[in-house]
Order: sequence, then structure tokens, then C-alpha cells
Amino acid sequence: MSHTVGFVEDFIENTLSRLHTAMMGKIEKFDPEAMKADVQLLVKRKYKKHEAASYPLLQEVPVMTVKTGAFVVRPPYQKGDLVMVLFAEREIDAVVQEGTEEEPVSKRRHALEDAVVIGGWMPFSEDLPEDNADDLVIARTDFSARIVIQKDDNKVHIQTDGPVLVEAEEDVEVKTEGDAIVEAEGDVKVEADGEAVIEAADDVTVEAGGDATVTASGEALLEAGGDAIVEGSSVLLGASAGEAAVLGDSLLAWLNGHTHSHPEGPTGSPQQDAGDDLVSGKVEVED
Repeated sequence: MSHTVGFVEDFIENTLSRLHTAMMGKIEKFDPEAMKADVQLLVKRKYKKHEAASYPLLQEVPVMTVKTGAFVVRPPYQKGDLVMVLFAEREIDAVVQEGTEEEPVSKRRHALEDAVVIGGWMPFSEDLPEDNADDLVIARTDFSARIVIQKDDNKVHIQTDGPVLVEAEEDVEVKTEGDAIVEAEGDVKVEADGEAVIEAADDVTVEAGGDATVTASGEALLEAGGDAIVEGSSVLLGASAGEAAVLGDSLLAWLNGHTHSHPEGPTGSPQQDAGDDLVSGKVEVED
């Protein structure tokens, strides 16, 4: 009887040793174009009365991603990244070639050959920053660059220690029903080979601790339904500007009230005042 029991136990253990469900692994090589990876499983296998041994390297394992229609989110897996590996119920060799319904040609079930990477994971020895714990975050692990969709105020926050680059072969539009604010401690530069247009029904504010430069080979147009204000320690119109701007109201007051010296006494004020048509009704300067 004991011999029979032992035989049955060995048979069950041997069968289960070839039945795989899911295991944690580590990326050894990743192909971002074909979305395949070589993966080393991290849990060793151990047979009865034998020493534990590493599983063989799993090669060209399909890597799952977020894919729908013409859209995809591709994770940039690197050597050493930790992943979860799933083992398909039946053979997937033919299915993964074209993504069509196929009949399995083997009797494999939950085999090592039918592994699929379904996502990454972090060991408990590592932690993410506590910032934005309640928000949706796409970020580097140290949060030095991150995109955050905040839970409470529906705010989308893009933050990085490096530059933010937006490139397009056609138009780039930024629209808002509120204020559009650009702030920088360094330079703010807008360059265009064609028109550079900023339009707003409300305020448009550009603030910089350094230079704010707008450069265009064509027309540079600033339009506002309200006031358009340019502020700085000095405001220069032209790269070689050196002449001071005239204060229109002050000039009119001087012209209308000035007198000339004369041997018989100072002259009176001009008989006809300089009209308001001599000054702009739109452009004003700060005293």
C-alpha cells in the first residue's frame, strides 16, 4: 500500500511540476518593436528529493500592453525590470503570429513555452514617493518627471526637472475659458516661421524671471478682448532701441500750456490746443 501511495504522490507532484499558472520574473532582454522579452523566472523549481534549480531562460515571451485600434501605450522595459508572467491554458505559438483564431497542434497546458508578460511590479524593499497618493500618476519612479490627473480638483499637472517639448507638423492650439499663464525663472521663447498668434477673451499673462522672447520670420500678432499689457524693468521696441518713449498726455499738457519768452514779456498759451488726435487711443505707457 505504501508503495502505491508513494507512486501516486510522485505522479501528482510530477504532473503539477509541469502545470504553471503565474510566476514572478525579471527581464533579461526586451525588444520594444516586436514587444517580446527574454525573462528569467525568480522562483526556483524543486522536485522531491532534488536540490532547487533555476528555470531555463524563457525566450521571446510576448509582452502585453494597452493596445486598442490605432492606439498603444508602450512601457519601456529594461534589463532587470521585474514582471509578472502568466502561462496560457493552451499553446499560443500560432495565435501570437497573426492574432487570429488557431487550433493548437500540441497537448501543452500551462506550459513554460506559453508564457506571457502581463505587467511589472515592485518589491517591498522599494517605495514610491508619497506625493499624489490619491491621484492618477504617470511618472519616473523618483517623480522627477510626472503627469498627474488630480482627484479632487480635476487638475492635470505636468512637472519635470528637465525640458517639456511639444512638436507638431501642423497647428498647436491652447484654448481656455479662464486665464492662460506662462511662468518661467529662465527664458520663455516662442518661435514661428509663419504667424504666431495669441488670442484670449480674458487676460493673457506672460511672466519670466529672465528674458521673454517672441521671434517670428513672419507676422507676430498679439490680440486681446481686454487689455494687452507688457511689463518689465525696461520695454524695448527694436533690438537697438535707445530712445525714450513720449508720454502722450504729458506732452499734450505741455504743448497746450507752454509759453515763449519775449522782450515785452512771456507769450500766452497757444491760441489753439493740440488735439487728442495726436495721441493713440489704444496704446498707453507707464510714467
